[in-house]
Amino acid sequence: MRIFVLIVLAISFAMHFYVFWRLFGLLGWRRRWGFWLLTLTASVALVGSRILEAYFDHILVDAAFVGSAYALGLMWLAFCVLLAYEVMRWCVPHRKRTAGISIVAVVAVLAGYATWNATRITVKTVTLPGPPMRIVQLSDVHICSVSDAHFGRIIEHTNRLNPDMICITGDLVDTLSTRTRQTMQRLSELKAPVFFTSGNHEYYAGRWEVLDELRRLNVTIMDNRVVNLCSAQLVGLPDMTDKQQAEAELLMMPIDRRQFVILMFHRPLDIGFLEERGIDLTMVGHTHRGQIFPFGLIVRLFESPLYGLHRCGDSAMYITSGTGLWGPRMRLGTNNEIVLYEIAPDNPFSTD
Repeated sequence: MRIFVLIVLAISFAMHFYVFWRLFGLLGWRRRWGFWLLTLTASVALVGSRILEAYFDHILVDAAFVGSAYALGLMWLAFCVLLAYEVMRWCVPHRKRTAGISIVAVVAVLAGYATWNATRITVKTVTLPGPPMRIVQLSDVHICSVSDAHFGRIIEHTNRLNPDMICITGDLVDTLSTRTRQTMQRLSELKAPVFFTSGNHEYYAGRWEVLDELRRLNVTIMDNRVVNLCSAQLVGLPDMTDKQQAEAELLMMPIDRRQFVILMFHRPLDIGFLEERGIDLTMVGHTHRGQIFPFGLIVRLFESPLYGLHRCGDSAMYITSGTGLWGPRMRLGTNNEIVLYEIAPDNPFSTD
């Protein structure tokens, strides 16, 4: 973990140094002590606020995380725009100060749109053949990264869809602070049975404490469980970074191939294996579809496929972009989505 944190800090410093160095130069500002103070402070702000959250349960610490995360989003946008500038500057005659002002303006516009887009919640409808049922999938809500108001809108949207059941496929919370616990209480407003499997952020927050809190809210925990429903079999696994381990766990679970089998897991799996195992529908998330373009190009190096409906034979896997977001309250080129699965005998495999 220490090595991981050091790597993150090194990457953060490199990005902030490049952005501030170029912008200071283009705008004609001197790179004195203020430059170094700004670069060093911004580089460690997000990690520092996360460390503080582990020791202090206070709304000001939560606010520090939200603010530092948003600043990181601005840095990412500035970094990408500056990379584009590095190419364009050889082709378009310009003055440095004009270029600097233009870059700041472009970043401001992109950030404004991304911030507005992050408040929207879309409904993605997936149809597929099977016994009649309506299922809503929520994933990657990240209570703490998203506001209480956003989570309230998620609850309202979900209830309006009148699902038979609601499946939450991990990363519901970031931390288990007082504010997080208060926000989680709104799960009791959901009007259908709720099932949950753990994501990687539940481990960071303290998985067993999170699961205990969810049980008190009458949420059914599906980690390493199989539940027979009226017309289907629901299978759940907690998050595992080793996908071969997840596949080995699935091989040991009592899956009934005669039923319509639904798997809840946090991250994408091999669709070929799922088809061989007799899984009819797999619901996953984790990737956020990159959240802020073009970060998806980097995520794709580690998680593929990245998004959407994928099929092999009679097996389908849907990878959602997530109902909430992590870190910067921004969405660029992606959307927050609630997934509605419309299942009926004559339905085709399709997405709206």
